Amino acid sequence: MPSTPVVDSGYALAAVRTAERPGDPPCAPGPGPGVPLGPPRRQPHEGDGAGDRQARLSAETGGSAAASTRYTSETSETDSNDDDGSPDGGDSGDSGDSGALDCAAWVPGDYGSIQEGLDDLASGTLCVSAGTWEGGIDFNGRPLSVVGVDGPARTQLVGIGGSVVSFRSGEKSDSVLRGFTVRGGLSEHGGGIRVEDSSPTLEDLRIVANTSVLNGGGMYVENGSPTLRRVKFSRNEAGDSGAAALLVDAGGTWSNVEVTSNTWRGWGAALFLLRSTVTMEDLLVAGNSGGDEPTGAGAIFLRSSDASFRRVRVLANEARGRGGASSFVADDGPARPRIENATLVGNEAGYGGAIFVRDAEAAPEMVNVVVVGNTASQVPGVWDYSNGGARLSWSDLWANPSSGLAAGDGMLQVDPQFLSWSPEDPWESWDLHLSTGSPLIDAGDPSRQDEDGSRSDIGAYGG
Repeated sequence: MPSTPVVDSGYALAAVRTAERPGDPPCAPGPGPGVPLGPPRRQPHEGDGAGDRQARLSAETGGSAAASTRYTSETSETDSNDDDGSPDGGDSGDSGDSGALDCAAWVPGDYGSIQEGLDDLASGTLCVSAGTWEGGIDFNGRPLSVVGVDGPARTQLVGIGGSVVSFRSGEKSDSVLRGFTVRGGLSEHGGGIRVEDSSPTLEDLRIVANTSVLNGGGMYVENGSPTLRRVKFSRNEAGDSGAAALLVDAGGTWSNVEVTSNTWRGWGAALFLLRSTVTMEDLLVAGNSGGDEPTGAGAIFLRSSDASFRRVRVLANEARGRGGASSFVADDGPARPRIENATLVGNEAGYGGAIFVRDAEAAPEMVNVVVVGNTASQVPGVWDYSNGGARLSWSDLWANPSSGLAAGDGMLQVDPQFLSWSPEDPWESWDLHLSTGSPLIDAGDPSRQDEDGSRSDIGAYGG
């Protein structure tokens, strides 16, 4: 049974210099959190909606264009706040070391803005120092890495109208955005990040407090396959669907991603997938709410999507109104999504508190899933409205009546014995690891193994 948390978060990224940055005095310490390098080049706009649109603060200083720095992504026990100082919630863990960076140029120093560097450099890594920088940047097809070397807690891209960052010119995986908080964007689709016909790499990001008039408050992806690693979506808002992200005809892989406290007003959900084949592993979807439509969803809405989910926690999401399941809604086949090693706890909805399956041709295959403490006006557990399309095996339905399922082998109805869980407590305080005596340990699909080589456990911490 693995003991490490499923989702890495916190993202206290440190830059340990092995050479001087342009403008740094020899052996000088870096700036403190939130302190820009040098005097402000431009003061914040007055009267333009401005706290979330602070102009970037920088100094253009001389120095060598090439520098080398050590970029790490590691946990800080004290890094428990979001960019605006509010608690960030979720788990924390070591997200690894990205190794040495060979900086082709610096912002500030070699360029006065990130866009200037993107427009001028042909390839390589554009290193960005700590500070608050104007968004509205477009990679314009460049195979460049843009890296906030001091990490998202200290390096922010702030919206000035439209998407904060765009990939719309056929970018591939060698177009990389890493180490930033992306916040304050406002656009019809994709307030924070917009990806069209492109497949960039997004790493160590906080996508926070962005808004879409329609879809994809935090991110909108159409006909692309981005790779996401160690990304957090929080407090984004959509006028219709996909408060954190909306994916259309999309693929790609997501790993170690958090989706928390996002809101929407239409169909839902926090994540909306349409005709998409994305693979998501080590995913947390918690505390999201909204949905005024009668078949909306709280956490994840799958429409005609052969998506795959593995090691997933879906906790305390709410689908308001009459709406569909608070965890997953599967609709409009043909599609066969797959959910493996999932923990669905404390969600609330109108129909199907945990999972609602509307179309037999879109029904998911589910294995090693624990469903506990979800509530709904009709069927608090798993409701297969299509009557028999959904298949559930080697799973635990505890005190969550379900309907219409095609139950397979290894089904249990037992207390999972989490280390700490109470429906009266906030989800951030729950510890859903299995206690030593849990009947779900080594009770999962015998064809699958945990990291320690033992038979898989049921729930998000197995497999």
